[in-house]
Amino acid sequence: MTGWDDLAAALDQDPPTSWQWSAPGDTLLGTFVRLDRGTTRTGDTYPVAIVRDQDGTLRRLWVFHAALRQQLRDARPAPGDRLGVRYLGERESGEGRRYHAWRVVTDRQDGAAWDQLDAGDDGEEWAPF
Repeated sequence: MTGWDDLAAALDQDPPTSWQWSAPGDTLLGTFVRLDRGTTRTGDTYPVAIVRDQDGTLRRLWVFHAALRQQLRDARPAPGDRLGVRYLGERESGEGRRYHAWRVVTDRQDGAAWDQLDAGDDGEEWAPF
């Protein structure tokens, strides 16, 4: 294998597909690959975590919800870390606000640069690492 074989093999891979969650308990388990940027049909830009699931398929985890963004920021996954993401369903905060709850775990022992994941709610730009 030459130094370029891995790059050539990446050209043959299918692009990541979006991970679809629909009900409380839906879970994504895999290896964190990178933090990316995704644009919706309406032109809105959101962070997207790229995860290689247990069967080797690359998945896009769209970080639409503030609770998911905070969970990822707290977990601080870095490339190569095992990652678990579970949708917990809609909840109500102590202030009566409805939100989508998430649980994120990783085997990471120290933090990566997830502080950059601050845009979205206030319209500021964010930059993937």
